Amino acid sequence: MNDPILVSGNAFLPNAYPIFLLPSGASLARVESLTALGSMMNIIDSIKDKRKRHKERYSELNYQYVFSDSIHLVNQEHWQSVAQNHSIFMSLGYLQSIEQCSPDNTSQRYAIAYQDGRPKVLVSVQIAEATGDRLTQTENSVKRKMADSIHERILVCGNLVSSGLHGVAYDTQMSMEEVWRVVAEILYKIRRKEKLGGDINFAMIKDIKGSKLEASMVLERYSYRKIQTDPDMVLSLDEKMQSFEDYLASLNTKYRSRIRKVIKTLEQGGYCSERLIVDDNIDKQIHQLYLNVENQSDVRLATLP
Repeated sequence: MNDPILVSGNAFLPNAYPIFLLPSGASLARVESLTALGSMMNIIDSIKDKRKRHKERYSELNYQYVFSDSIHLVNQEHWQSVAQNHSIFMSLGYLQSIEQCSPDNTSQRYAIAYQDGRPKVLVSVQIAEATGDRLTQTENSVKRKMADSIHERILVCGNLVSSGLHGVAYDTQMSMEEVWRVVAEILYKIRRKEKLGGDINFAMIKDIKGSKLEASMVLERYSYRKIQTDPDMVLSLDEKMQSFEDYLASLNTKYRSRIRKVIKTLEQGGYCSERLIVDDNIDKQIHQLYLNVENQSDVRLATLP
């Protein structure tokens, strides 16, 4: 066997230098020529892939689309037939509420993708006007002046005032790769339609995690890139947990003891927990607590009114 074996040292040796293992009688010149040939083939493959991605991005899928500026204008029956298999954040009731009480710097857009007359994919997006004061809080006059010059239009597939994948619903018989291709095409079309109001500076899809993450990698074919965000603070509980005591029993001794100590301190202090009946006065107090946290954040892309 005369062919050389090329192995990357990064995977095998701590010094991270490349190693070339040569069989007896192999010449260095031949190794160099094969290495150059391999590099050339990589370049050719890269060019082919780039052309293929370009074709994918600019070739329409076999779907028809209906776009709307209000959830009240979409076909309610078609929307609900797909949304009912997904989270409440894609339901007509929730979207009507967020549209009515949306942050003052956002506006909603909606799309339904059809195939053979049947609704297949729903997309809900927000277009946010992000100014510098929403992206940073600083007392530094130079930084503040720089921030004042920032004005970005952001297309968000999802919801800036909640955590999770709350901008996409789909026919559960579809493959997730196909779903993401349709979503990418919808977002492209919305960006094109929004040019009258000013260019969209960038688009993002939030928040993809768990089993949906791997299939969403097809979005890289459409020039999307993955970025890390904060955890959503949602705790998944076992179905066997039917009470707070069940939850405590699932913790290790250290954390369980800490929680019981806090509970004991609260009880000794005369505190109690009860279900609130929310009226206008309580509603204002709850909203103020929300604003107390929101206003301390450096980045505030959207704030509920």
